[in-house]
Amino acid sequence: IEEFVLAAQNWMGGVADYLFLFCAPRFIVKSSKAYQSKLYLTAMMQKKIDDLEQNGPDGSTLSSMFFATEDGESIVHNNILSDSDQHKRLTRDQIIDNVFILIIAGSETSSNTLTNIMYMMGKNRSVWEALVAEQNKIVAIH
Repeated sequence: IEEFVLAAQNWMGGVADYLFLFCAPRFIVKSSKAYQSKLYLTAMMQKKIDDLEQNGPDGSTLSSMFFATEDGESIVHNNILSDSDQHKRLTRDQIIDNVFILIIAGSETSSNTLTNIMYMMGKNRSVWEALVAEQNKIVAIH
């Protein structure tokens, strides 16, 4: 898991460097740590999708995306994946793209929010003290 988290951080760092992505020659981009991390993350997701295909749903978000259909019908019966063409599903590439979006959405928004909260708390000592008092009150109750 640590390797996955580190790869996600490296990839996000590269995504945030727009100038590098759009101005650097393609061969340099492909040799970057961010690009190599994206390849690693993609391979890990492919491996997980292969596992889901063989073993059925596991309750994860990736599993939900993999087994979801446009009409909401289940495509898994008795843990066996149906090969019916009647159900429109996301492709592997669409699933992987969605996972990358979720990685960014789940980390960038949280980290930015927490950073801004801590900054504002530092600038407003009375608010910080009120928050600490509220937390101490809750801890004392429970």
